[in-house]
Amino acid sequence: MHTPSGSVAVLLFSLSAIQEARRKPMTGSVARNERVWRSLEQLAMGKVAASGLPGFVYHELAPNCSGTFGEQLYKATKAVLDLGYESVICIGNDCPALRPSDLRAAARAVQSGIMPVGADERGGVYLAAFNRSLLTDEEAFISLPWQTASLAQALLDHLRLQV
Repeated sequence: MHTPSGSVAVLLFSLSAIQEARRKPMTGSVARNERVWRSLEQLAMGKVAASGLPGFVYHELAPNCSGTFGEQLYKATKAVLDLGYESVICIGNDCPALRPSDLRAAARAVQSGIMPVGADERGGVYLAAFNRSLLTDEEAFISLPWQTASLAQALLDHLRLQV
């Protein structure tokens, strides 16, 4: 299989704007919430485009994917790898401070064999990179404490075990 140029892609892992608006309201109106989430997605994808890296949106790539957060992230990341990329940098739509230069730096780290993790102040992550070897143990990946304050440390420990 021909590997896409650069071999690193970015995956915006998020629900659609309407799903986000219903799950995580920010204003008193579903319509306004949807506009906010759509704007955040557009902002994130604009930064991906400005980075020069190929980008994919989870809810477009796998619109009917079900399961736990970890299962969905696993399937979405694997779907991008199955397109021929060697590594995937995963981001969310809730990190507006992320810059195109951050994505380029993460891609350089990945290409040098380092899987970067951007930990946030709550113990979660706003950026994480994965390659094929990190997805060989599906159960270990899925069972990470996704969406908790202990994710960043657990993910770093998981990455250390894979080296």
